[in-house]
Amino acid sequence: MDPGTGYFVHVTTAGNWGYEGTAVDSTSTGLKAGLNMIGVLNCTKTVSDTMSSIAGDYRYVARWNATAHKFEVYNPNAPSAFHHFTTMTAGEGYFVSAKTDCTLNITCTG
Repeated sequence: MDPGTGYFVHVTTAGNWGYEGTAVDSTSTGLKAGLNMIGVLNCTKTVSDTMSSIAGDYRYVARWNATAHKFEVYNPNAPSAFHHFTTMTAGEGYFVSAKTDCTLNITCTG
């Protein structure tokens, strides 16, 4: 698995997933104009902080809520009351709608 890449995993029964290895504290992920799937490093950060390296170059960030069976969206141009989520967490995949080809740099500190 590659740091910064998001994955969908199809499972047929409930279970726990774990992984081993060295934690990655920074990554640089090339995004193409359009929809891109990304993963987040071993930290929890606000969406605005996570996406700061491409501020103005993306339309929205979305994630799948498996419990509610629906997508949730963070739109940086919408009032905060319209954000379905405000943090990005390790172990979850996210879709980023990029306006242009760009590079997303994510760093975990602390």
